[in-house]
Amino acid sequence: MASQRLTDKTALANNPTKEDLLMVVDASDTTGSAAGTSKKVISPYLIGTEVTDISNAAYLAMDTSPVTLVTNVAGKIIIPISIHIQYTEGATANIAATNLYVGHETISTAYFTSFVKSFSVSPNYNAMSWILPIMSNNVGSNNLTLENKKLICWFNASPTATATGTMKVFTSYRLLEP
Repeated sequence: MASQRLTDKTALANNPTKEDLLMVVDASDTTGSAAGTSKKVISPYLIGTEVTDISNAAYLAMDTSPVTLVTNVAGKIIIPISIHIQYTEGATANIAATNLYVGHETISTAYFTSFVKSFSVSPNYNAMSWILPIMSNNVGSNNLTLENKKLICWFNASPTATATGTMKVFTSYRLLEP
């Protein structure tokens, strides 16, 4: 309702999604009133969270086909805050030593934001969870600008070809304007 006060509206029961709009008062824009102008903002400008389900087929192909965690937003930089991964092992274990990387659109073991050494090597990793640290390395997270780049994850090598693992990735991030 247009005439209803914001404080009278129903509270949101869950975290805002990337499509949800929030209201702010832009104090630097006094065209609406001397106190500022009401404007909308999407939640990823504050903090957004994407949940990515990675099927077994996608898991097995992550050495050549990275999985998108957060799609690119035109004119913005995706800054990851936290990455939580839940791995579920199927009937056939992965026994290959694969490193998992997270970075911005470039499959590289030199340019990345975070990584896990020997990710999901069995037999002890069923139903494991990792919270990846956001780290910097000597080179940086990309050899080009991070503007307009999606956030992806990939393996440096193939998992065992018959492995039956799946993953669920929770990525919390913020959008920055360069």
